Amino acid sequence: MKKLLFAFVVLDFLFLGSIWFSNSEDSRQIASTGISTLTGELDGKAQKLNLIKSLQFNVTDLSIELRIPDLPEICADKTIVVLNFKAIDVAFAGENPQIKHSFSCKSIVDKPNNFEALTTEKKDLYNMHKQNLLKLSNSDLRATGLYEDEEMPAKWKLFEVQFSGETSFTITEAEFNTYIGAETLHFQIY
Repeated sequence: MKKLLFAFVVLDFLFLGSIWFSNSEDSRQIASTGISTLTGELDGKAQKLNLIKSLQFNVTDLSIELRIPDLPEICADKTIVVLNFKAIDVAFAGENPQIKHSFSCKSIVDKPNNFEALTTEKKDLYNMHKQNLLKLSNSDLRATGLYEDEEMPAKWKLFEVQFSGETSFTITEAEFNTYIGAETLHFQIY
């Protein structure tokens, strides 16, 4: 009986050793693959940083405009671009009011001359106080945290830009603050 138990223990160690050996070889392949993935990731981060630094944000009496160089090329493998706005220094029921302005990348790619910039009309933002969804010809606006019985916030800021599609990425509020400046993206709608 002891011999049988000893043989079982030896077989068990051999089995575990073979599993450990095969796993250690796989991890070497993952490490070599990881280096090329890391290089591609660093290239993507450098491209994103260059994009952030090249953005131009303009506010007029009638509109808010975000100029994105080479927007049709960026949209080639994307489906949607979303500008996310939020009210400054205002919270209703513990929630910051937000408005998302979504643009169809198909429209941008099909008519590149019409989209030198992503433009949001101030009157459309103000109208979001009365409705949660506003559909426009090439885009739509969606509001959250806005209530008709509360005053419409006057001060807003662009805090995020999302590019969704095959290769999605987001320009975050922290990245805007670091490379463009927090105050640059503030505006009033009335």
